[in-house]
Amino acid sequence: MTAASARPAVGRCGPGAVRLRRAGWRDRGAAGVFVAVLAPFVIGLAGLVFDGGRALEARQRALDAAEQAARDAANQCDVERLRSESECFVDPSKVGAAASRYMVGGVQLDGAPQVVDGGHTVVVKTKISVDTIFLGLFNVHTLTLEVDERRATAVTGLA
Repeated sequence: MTAASARPAVGRCGPGAVRLRRAGWRDRGAAGVFVAVLAPFVIGLAGLVFDGGRALEARQRALDAAEQAARDAANQCDVERLRSESECFVDPSKVGAAASRYMVGGVQLDGAPQVVDGGHTVVVKTKISVDTIFLGLFNVHTLTLEVDERRATAVTGLA
């Protein structure tokens, strides 16, 4: 055996090179499969963060509107009863108009405002719908949020 024949030729592949080539061939497309499997989860997470943030902001808007509407409606005392009995009884005929002034920015009344507790408490329920962006890919196109607020009158015991 000569020195030239002991070295492998440059163009020849040994048994180890064949195994490496086969192992590399099996790994082809693995990144594509990884992205294809992981992409829906990433989009879903982005949808929860983005659309969930929009839903929380809309819920706060609905809560603010319900609170202000209940406050204004609770201030609609029956003046005659206030003068005669020194106690504020909410006039149910004025509650709807007072509450509807605060329904802006997509916030809607969820039924008519109610006067409960013998005319001392007003209940205003609101709702708001938010169109989704990312969650629409998962067939969730709209989120509807409902909020209710109770406001008691504070005027009692006038002389």
